Amino acid sequence: MRRIYLDNNAMMLPTADHLAEVMQWVGDYMGNASNTHWVGRRAKLVLEKSREAVADLLGAHRSQLVFVSGATEGNYMILSAVFKKLQRSKVLISGGEHVSHWQNAKQLAAEHGLEYIEIPLLASGQVDESALLKALDDDVGYVGLFYVNHETGIKNPISALCPLIKQHAPHCYIHIDAAQALGKEDLSYVASSVVDSLTVSSAKIGGLSGTGAVYIKDMARFEHYMVGGQQERGLRPGTENLAGIISFGLRCRHVHDYPHWLSASRELFAYLHTSLRAIPGVHIHGDMQYSSQLALSFCLKGRSALSLQTAMEQYGIAVGHGSACQREPSSASSVLLSMGADAWQASHSLRVSLSEHQKREDLETFLGVVTGEFY
Repeated sequence: MRRIYLDNNAMMLPTADHLAEVMQWVGDYMGNASNTHWVGRRAKLVLEKSREAVADLLGAHRSQLVFVSGATEGNYMILSAVFKKLQRSKVLISGGEHVSHWQNAKQLAAEHGLEYIEIPLLASGQVDESALLKALDDDVGYVGLFYVNHETGIKNPISALCPLIKQHAPHCYIHIDAAQALGKEDLSYVASSVVDSLTVSSAKIGGLSGTGAVYIKDMARFEHYMVGGQQERGLRPGTENLAGIISFGLRCRHVHDYPHWLSASRELFAYLHTSLRAIPGVHIHGDMQYSSQLALSFCLKGRSALSLQTAMEQYGIAVGHGSACQREPSSASSVLLSMGADAWQASHSLRVSLSEHQKREDLETFLGVVTGEFY
């Protein structure tokens, strides 16, 4: 039985070729990049080359990037550093954020005596711009937004929205969770924009998990959020995950050299969306004109998410149930609730997300299970 992996928003699985390439580099360059002897210097060289590869996709300088264990740690790192020095009393977070963003923001806001304000999403899946702009004033110190939603694949208009935010709250700090956007959307303008920081992840573009990066526009404003070493400009101590960083750099170079690497995937997505929409009882969340065209969230009237997943696994199909980081299988999606979905829809929706290695027959098998043709 062919195994069909349709949960690439959780992790885009590394290919055998990529793993072999990583192991070749690891074999040649592995070492502690903090050491001053020749082994350490070689490790430091490849670490910085990898940092430059990630920075290139953001139009940033490598000195503006800090390697972390993933976007979850990156979000916490930003929140803990910014909230500690925040001079204004309000924090605005969209209802579509990953749990690592909104939950940590809510907890840290309470600890620092800040007012936490959630900005709802529209039924389209984008942040409610009018509600966001209405909430902005000179007391707002932090605004946190997703670039591409991890469940629905819907994009926020970040390049247009962030300048408006700064106009209404010129002293606020803007952080973007771009874990699902790197390699899928053009982020090369970020360093020249008003965005203050941004998080990305290796696992979302086919690299090894356990590695991410934080772009910080102005490093001088930051202090370490934990102590224990001077790695990563003293902001993130601990020996760097060199194998993961090498993998991340190689994948970023691939994306840079082959900017249309996901074109075929987006063509398949159009087929997926059209076919799903034609199935009676299927509801697709969000407006696909704002989609990254790589992922969607849907539910089927009268079928629980668990029963659908169970049926799919009989055919070797792996699909996601919302965020892999957040929920028990039966709990409701905070993202979908913020979009106006009812409790049943928010609890029984599945996420399908594609990679460059998807085949049409994969989707035909998936659609056969949804329609009931195969069971």
